[in-house]
Amino acid sequence: MEDAAQESEQRYRELFERSPVAMWEQDFRAVGAWLDSLRKTGVKNLRGYLDAHPEELLRGIGLVRILDVNSAGVALIHAEGKQQLLIDFPQE
Repeated sequence: MEDAAQESEQRYRELFERSPVAMWEQDFRAVGAWLDSLRKTGVKNLRGYLDAHPEELLRGIGLVRILDVNSAGVALIHAEGKQQLLIDFPQE
C-alpha cells in the first residue's frame, strides 16, 4: 500500500511539473482562519467590510502560501526559476 501511495505521488508530481499549463499549488488554510476570525468579530457582510477596509483584503491575500509552481508557471511570469517565486512569496 505504501508503494502504491509513493507511485501515485510520483505520478502526480510528474504530471504537475510537465503540464504545459501554468499551475500553482497553494495553501489557503490561513485565509480560512482569517475569515473565521472576521465572522467571530461580527462581520456579516464580507463585501461591505472589505469595501470599507481595503487594507484587510490585502492582508487576506497575503495569507495565501505558495507551496509549489510548475515550469510553465515559471515561464509564464518570466521568473529565473521556481526558487525566485518561492522567495518572492515567502512561506511561513
